[in-house]
Amino acid sequence: MCLDVLSKCREFKDHNYLKSIFDVQDLFAYKNSLPESGDIKQRVLETINLLQESSSEDKSLLTVLLEELKSVNNEDLQLCNDLDRCIIHIAGDQGQEKFHTYKENIIQIPFVIAAMTREEARELLSGKAFDDPNTLKNDPVQFEKVKEILITYKIENLESRYGEKREDWKPYSESQESIGKIIQETCSKINYIQKKSIEQSSNSSEDLTSDEKFIEVEPEFVSSEYFRDDEIRDQLRNSGVVLIMDDLSFFHPTLRIHLGKIISNERAAVIMLSTLSGRSHDQPFYDLIDDAIKIRLKEAHERYYNNLDPRCEIRVDGLWSFRRWLSKVLPEEASIIDKKQPNPESQKTLQSLYSGAYTTTRVPIMGAGRRSGDRR
Repeated sequence: MCLDVLSKCREFKDHNYLKSIFDVQDLFAYKNSLPESGDIKQRVLETINLLQESSSEDKSLLTVLLEELKSVNNEDLQLCNDLDRCIIHIAGDQGQEKFHTYKENIIQIPFVIAAMTREEARELLSGKAFDDPNTLKNDPVQFEKVKEILITYKIENLESRYGEKREDWKPYSESQESIGKIIQETCSKINYIQKKSIEQSSNSSEDLTSDEKFIEVEPEFVSSEYFRDDEIRDQLRNSGVVLIMDDLSFFHPTLRIHLGKIISNERAAVIMLSTLSGRSHDQPFYDLIDDAIKIRLKEAHERYYNNLDPRCEIRVDGLWSFRRWLSKVLPEEASIIDKKQPNPESQKTLQSLYSGAYTTTRVPIMGAGRRSGDRR
């Protein structure tokens, strides 16, 4: 698996380019021992062999290389995801003797990102979005007040925060990472921590049985389908799912009209991220958002204010607060999906409902099933 993934990395196309990646402390000693073969796959294979032979039980040099490649290719979400799989795969191989008692399960958790595309952001900022018949009377006035407050914090060029896909939204100006990348990285971190926990348990206990299992969480982005397909929305009303909302995007009537059903789903974990992340709390801004939620997203208001539901968070204004929230709710969502036993004959794949979607087609729809021992 690693051979194919590394062959996609541009760094292996040129010997000198590859050497530049080895400038980090753990790899520097091997910089001048790298193969000079002109064949990419041969260069990858020889590099893998070199690092594996030089690794110790405590540290995998190949993992160090994979992490470094992730860092320099952080804009390529698919490649970073594949590199993460390699890292997990290597961790499994290294701990094979220790981990022979657990059963691995990969649980896909559906994510709905309620964030505008760049085109929708243009519509909202220009006021064109308010031509929608679902617009409420005070929508334009309230949004103008929100924009005025943002200008005082020098938050401008809002359109640049959004992209072609909803997963391209960049919620935190200080990191410039897309929401999709943040979620992918957090899932990888959760998986790593859980796996290490099992390893430590296996070292300290003689009572582990073959029933112990490691549940690996994996995001399934279904945002674009959710906002255009009634059947997808109906299925998510009773499914484990994570809804992540942008506090500006929910002013767009076309997006907001579809959020109530998913928020009222008690199995759904819901969070709204604040545009004022990392800045002092501006009470007028938050009052505006709270008033808008009370009228426009009554289900969220009910869960957050009246029910004190910890799985529904509003005004989360920091990247690390968001990551910590994910680390809490994702294992819970995985457990909800894992325990759900749907009728296999009634399952439909995402591909059977639509084509060309921005999602995987390797598992049943909406994380309704699980895959055992599938590392791909």
